[in-house]
Amino acid sequence: MSTTSTLLEVRSRLEELVAPPLDALGCALHWAFPTELEQIEGWGGERRAAWFVNPVDISTDTFTLSGGLAETYTQEIRVACLPLDESTSPREAADRAAELMDAVISAVRDNPKIDDIDGWGAVVLTLAGWAFDSGPQPQGAAGFAAGFNIRIQVEAWTC
Repeated sequence: MSTTSTLLEVRSRLEELVAPPLDALGCALHWAFPTELEQIEGWGGERRAAWFVNPVDISTDTFTLSGGLAETYTQEIRVACLPLDESTSPREAADRAAELMDAVISAVRDNPKIDDIDGWGAVVLTLAGWAFDSGPQPQGAAGFAAGFNIRIQVEAWTC
């Protein structure tokens, strides 16, 4: 565990918050883009995947009076639905991806604060928005894919 940055600890905590509701929807959360087909769960006629988006750019500021440190960054989680065949319409893929996005957003909204990271005071999580994309699957696979990049703003201060 690093006392220089909260990144890895916050990512682990986000995993603890977000993985259970995604698992309940047949979707595993990965620390990076899934590289093996077996890592993407098949569920309801589609494959679902979620992963942390890299890289992460971290900004820091120091407090001159107390010698403390403030850290701010945006952690993104990508959720995607990849139909197994052409029977899934673009709208259906988008609806299924939105279901995954709702699970991530609810988990973060219900748990906006992390209190016990060594050397750091409160770590605050807020929803910073999302981006949507949809279209034919890569490499000419049948059906349409859809996904969201969910941006979670992280702000932390040392004690």
